[in-house]
Amino acid sequence: MSGSHHELALIGKEFARNFYKFDGVVVGAPAFHYNQQQVNLLFANTIEQTIDYFPPTYEVDKIINLTTEASNDLDGKSDGVVSRTDLCKLHFNIGDVVGEPSSCDATESNIGLRNHVVKSAATPAQSGKVTAQAAKLVKTYLDGLHDSDGRRIYLTSQFGSDLTNAYPQFNKDTKG
Repeated sequence: MSGSHHELALIGKEFARNFYKFDGVVVGAPAFHYNQQQVNLLFANTIEQTIDYFPPTYEVDKIINLTTEASNDLDGKSDGVVSRTDLCKLHFNIGDVVGEPSSCDATESNIGLRNHVVKSAATPAQSGKVTAQAAKLVKTYLDGLHDSDGRRIYLTSQFGSDLTNAYPQFNKDTKG
């Protein structure tokens, strides 16, 4: 046996020996917080029910786009990413976007599931202005879940994040 084979065998034995010493704990692993993550997925819908307003997707998108536009340069780079969400939270007031014009083109999306394609709800072209209710929804969502003592329950989405959880489905029968 050559010296290199012997050396690799020793290294392999050491890896194998240390493998069984692994205790299986990955601190901060998402699986530990699965329950909180699932609640966060429903949080936007709960806010919509509470304030009784279900914004069109173009309103939520407009708020996020204006947030990104206003906070993009806070890290010193103009790259379309809000890297300094802490500064964005300090310097950007979501309420300032109320009244901004917004719109979206008609869309029809398909969801691919293995060998099948499922048509999702089509959304007609729409336009309007960002409402105070939509701004309140986004602000409340970004503030995150808190318990009755005001303590944050779990991490929430950050400024500039995708908020597709807040998208309602367009109902072609009721046109809303």
